[in-house]
Amino acid sequence: MRPIAPSLTILSVLLVSFIISSTARGQQVLVYDPSVQQNIGEQAAIDAGYTVTAVVSDVAFDLEVSTGTWDLISIDVPSSGMTQTVVDAVANHIAAGGKAMIGFWNLDAAIGDGLRTAFQVETAVDYTFPLPIYAWDVSHPIFTVPNLIASPIPIGQDAWADDGDRMTAAATSVELGGFVDTATTGEAAIILGNDGRTICNGFVYDSFVPTDLIPLIQNEMAFLIGGSGGGVEFRRGDVNVDGVFDISDPVFALASLFIPGSPEPGCGDASDANDDGIFDISDAVYALASLFIIGAPPPPSPGGACGTDPTPDSLDCLDYPTCP
Repeated sequence: MRPIAPSLTILSVLLVSFIISSTARGQQVLVYDPSVQQNIGEQAAIDAGYTVTAVVSDVAFDLEVSTGTWDLISIDVPSSGMTQTVVDAVANHIAAGGKAMIGFWNLDAAIGDGLRTAFQVETAVDYTFPLPIYAWDVSHPIFTVPNLIASPIPIGQDAWADDGDRMTAAATSVELGGFVDTATTGEAAIILGNDGRTICNGFVYDSFVPTDLIPLIQNEMAFLIGGSGGGVEFRRGDVNVDGVFDISDPVFALASLFIPGSPEPGCGDASDANDDGIFDISDAVYALASLFIIGAPPPPSPGGACGTDPTPDSLDCLDYPTCP
């Protein structure tokens, strides 16, 4: 039988830790969102647990891109124009191997030339009334992980005079969704480019109800940041990477989350004890329950044995030395 004596101490640690902070340590996302009505791109990143820096000026954006280290850059520009400063900054970020996603209404204009090249979009043609979004590749993770996306996503409002662009992918990119129900040349709404590092959305986010569109935007973010599963083998719940799942793991997790200067987990996937795609206090709570509450579920696969992550998410495992 598992011991229960430490339960009061554990509960105290959890309570103090929760009071100190409830903010998850997430990947760094830079959001450029001038002139938005609903802040859908920014809110999607915040709700997903990422560490978000939001800017509204081209000068601030250029400075952040050039001086920061970003897991993802997200651009949400529904009505205003975009300066060449912003275009050049995101294009340079992508060219250097960075990840980026965009929702923009004017890809067909002269200012869109550099964006189309950077995001590997061949053509873009205006449409002036909001259109629903259909999943063309229904099995792709942007429609399934972590949120299951209904198709089509219905329109919410006619917010702007120009609502986006019907697109055609370049030869090196992939059309994942569109404005009609079956894959049709010139009707793409979502294009994946640069070997899976960029997503171009040819629609205005403000045309949709936030609760309808945010799950898709979160899926796109998760796919770009975290890839699609597989990779290094690990044991879920083994936060301190010593090859054993025990009390030392939630203790390590709580210290990492709430004590400044504490080491971060060596394997992000292993630290995600409840397999929700985020490393936060809920993982320590799940691990403690699993260890000390009779009948509580163990960490999801790969738990007791080494294995790769079966769930696409925004976490990575760069090294786990105790698995082959």
